[in-house]
Amino acid sequence: MLKQQHPVEGVRLLDPYFVSMMLFEDEEEELEKMVSLKLFANDYLMIPLNTNSDWAGQGDHWTLVVLSTSDLTMHVFDSTGKLIDNVEVLKSALEGLAKRTYNKDVSMKVLHAKNTPKQSNSYDCGIYVIGFAETLLKHLEMGKSLVEDIDWKQTAFRQYRKTIRSSIDKLMLECRKAY
Repeated sequence: MLKQQHPVEGVRLLDPYFVSMMLFEDEEEELEKMVSLKLFANDYLMIPLNTNSDWAGQGDHWTLVVLSTSDLTMHVFDSTGKLIDNVEVLKSALEGLAKRTYNKDVSMKVLHAKNTPKQSNSYDCGIYVIGFAETLLKHLEMGKSLVEDIDWKQTAFRQYRKTIRSSIDKLMLECRKAY
């Protein structure tokens, strides 16, 4: 959805399933497939990260991590302001992938973005990840860096839920008409 609406050159949005593979897969063949994707050839990797601790996917929170490949900095955008354990797990996985890619040890920095909007309930984290991603894509599209001030006021977090619901309702009507 975001990639189609905002195709920003040099930015790759990673699929959550792929992120889980990165975190929990240790099969040599799968790791080599990941290296072959040349993720570090992109300027930025947008990574939706769940708090799940294994393949079972029992996590209860989503956050957005954006890796700047030029300086190997992970920018964490979280709607609760809490530190998420999986950020360190992701850091380790990305460092391992980078080591396989560059054939040398790599150390990444983690920066927790300040002044990100906070959700007021316990269930809108996914909506905030979508809003963060869209706003950051627009920000990057304007040639700004991730450490420059980001104008979150333009992001209609509350509207995303309604827009998504409306899209689902329309799809359901179309399906009913087709049958």
